[in-house]
Parts: sequence; C-alpha cells; structure tokens
Amino acid sequence: MIKNKKSGFILGVLELLAAFQVWRIWSTALGSSTVDGFNQMLQTITAMLSVSLLLLPIAGLYLVYRNRRWGYLLFAAFPLLSIIFGITAFPFVNYFYGKNVMLNSLFIAVINALVCAFAFWLFVSARSYFPKANDLQSSAKVK
Repeated sequence: MIKNKKSGFILGVLELLAAFQVWRIWSTALGSSTVDGFNQMLQTITAMLSVSLLLLPIAGLYLVYRNRRWGYLLFAAFPLLSIIFGITAFPFVNYFYGKNVMLNSLFIAVINALVCAFAFWLFVSARSYFPKANDLQSSAKVK
C-alpha cells in the first residue's frame, strides 16, 4: 500500500504541476463574467472543463491521502481531460518535441495514454489494500 500511495502522490503532484503550467486555461474561466449570445452554453461547458482540469489532481491527492482508492480514478481522468485542451499530463514535456503538429498530437496521445493506464493500474492494484467498509464491520463482529 505504501508504494501505491507514494506512486499516487507523485503522479498527483506531477498532474497538479501540469495543470499549473497551463494556468491560462483555467484562469480565464475563473475570471470570465456572464456571456451573452449563441455560444453561451459552449463557453460555460468549456469553463467548467477548464476548472475541473485544476480540481481533478487536487481532489485526487486528497482522496489518496484519505486512503480512498477512487482518487486514482481522478488521476486517470486528468489525462483524458487534458487531451481536450491539447496538453500532456506531465509538466514540461512540451519542450522535448518541436513545432510539428502531427508530432505534438502523437506525443500528447502516447504520454496521456500511458499516464491513464498507470493510474488505472494503481486503482486496480489498490483494491486489495483498501478494505471495504462491510469487511471492517464484519471482522469487528467476529472478534
């Protein structure tokens, strides 16, 4: 459990750094006021997604700290959401590839898929470490 929790914390901090690296995405949503016109629904959805880009790693870190394995699913959702905005789930990776658009998309897709698979593996492997509430109550009744 300790290794999974440490790996989860490292993954969460890296995702949080990646979210802070693109602060323009979620800061414009926080600073925007009411929107009039046809695109109001689209801009509202985009603002909600951009704020959740920041909130997913924070909530995931809190849940892993509280020994809730569902925090790993939030870590797996972050790369899926970051694909929408065209960023990687790791900070400062965009400095390793050039300005080629096809190469950018390939790196973003591969890195985010690997991070998503690793977070899902943490979720599945943590299942045996975190007992269910019913198991704790039944073990207390037996003793």
